[in-house]
Amino acid sequence: MDPGYVISNAISSLAVVLSLGIAGWTIVAFTRARRGKVIAGSPSPELLQPVEQRLQRLEQTTEAIALQVERIAEGQRFVTKLLSDAEHQPPRLAGPR
Repeated sequence: MDPGYVISNAISSLAVVLSLGIAGWTIVAFTRARRGKVIAGSPSPELLQPVEQRLQRLEQTTEAIALQVERIAEGQRFVTKLLSDAEHQPPRLAGPR
């Protein structure tokens, strides 16, 4: 047998073994990490209460902003209508001074 052939076969075999080892280690690591998350469970209600309160305040603020934007849009439509109607009116003549 050619020594180069033996060495290349050994290197190929070592590469396959290392690849399988790394793949196996990765699968085990992901499995352990996944189990750790499941065991930890959900946070306690005491931890969630401040978050819920903050989300409620954010929701109220968003609704208030939406209402104000709607009012601004209504005012813009009104002004646009007035300007549009004014363009179709004949010009007024100046009265006596």
